[in-house]
Amino acid sequence: VRRMRESEYSELMKSKQTLRYLYGIKEGQFKRIYDAAARSKGSTGDNLLQSLELRLDNVVYRSGFAATRAQSRQMVSHGHVLVNGQRLNIPSYRCRIGDVIQLKEGTRKKAIVQFAIEIAKQKEEMTWLTVDVDACKVTVSEQPALDRLHSSDLIHAGMNRTQ
Repeated sequence: VRRMRESEYSELMKSKQTLRYLYGIKEGQFKRIYDAAARSKGSTGDNLLQSLELRLDNVVYRSGFAATRAQSRQMVSHGHVLVNGQRLNIPSYRCRIGDVIQLKEGTRKKAIVQFAIEIAKQKEEMTWLTVDVDACKVTVSEQPALDRLHSSDLIHAGMNRTQ
């Protein structure tokens, strides 16, 4: 039995669903982020990825303070994260350049955070984040460099930059 080639629409839908799953975002929220990216100047795809990367839960994950995005989302929701010295429990908060994100004092000593930091030491560093592991503090120093995003994330999402 021969299979028909997937349509372009089908490929795009799979890419979108993979991105949604990867970042742990529901359809309505993803649509709002996409619409904002489409209204912004420049490439919609690049704007979309930058918006997703600058979410607070993703920054906590990328900094290495959580082993997974789901864990980082829960840490933010449960109030373990401070942004510019203020407790913030909104995972979808969009970080800006210069924002300082840190873990609360008691959270830093938790075994799960220490484990996540050990895992993060083996990962590639994000050049757009300045991480101070000892103080459990990260600063957003610049816009996310899309060419420096984990290529495995984009390939799994079907959005490799070579297409």
